[in-house]
Amino acid sequence: MDRALARRDFLRITGALGAAGAITASLGACTGPPSTID
Repeated sequence: MDRALARRDFLRITGALGAAGAITASLGACTGPPSTID
């Protein structure tokens, strides 16, 4: 039971971190320093 709950929380946390990372990466690509834009 504890293992299942831990796995569900782990997936939810990693999913939230993945979404936040994708948003941060997309924002960084759009508003980053001009040197990163070819």
